[in-house]
Amino acid sequence: RAMSKDLDNGLRGWKPSRGKKPTDILQDIFLGPGPLLPAFEAAVDLTKCAFVEWQKLAEQDGFKLLVASANNVAGQIERLKAITGELELPLIDLHQEFVEHHDPALAQFKSDGHWLPNGHRWAAAAVAKYLADNGYLGSKPQR
Repeated sequence: RAMSKDLDNGLRGWKPSRGKKPTDILQDIFLGPGPLLPAFEAAVDLTKCAFVEWQKLAEQDGFKLLVASANNVAGQIERLKAITGELELPLIDLHQEFVEHHDPALAQFKSDGHWLPNGHRWAAAAVAKYLADNGYLGSKPQR
């Protein structure tokens, strides 16, 4: 914040709780559906811009873009669903897959939320299931 006046202004009034895990800080930021601080609204807008660009590249290269969300932070997942819905991009909520079929706590390290081998296996299985269920894994390869 000391290096950028714009960023400092965008974060005005935000004081993250010390000693919290990064996932808990995200939970605090994105918890509700209401407006975010300007810096976080900009992050949401930039996420949409990135998806638009990736979607263009996918179309140029002849494949479809699929979005997979690893974390389901209340408010954040709703914003992501709104973006992918507007851009007509399929979204796999991997957190929801983990909750439905496994114990999500067994998917990640307790200290930082990065996935353990279980998380990677479960995510790969969910993506493979989506691809199979939507006709991407047939006898004729599709792009």
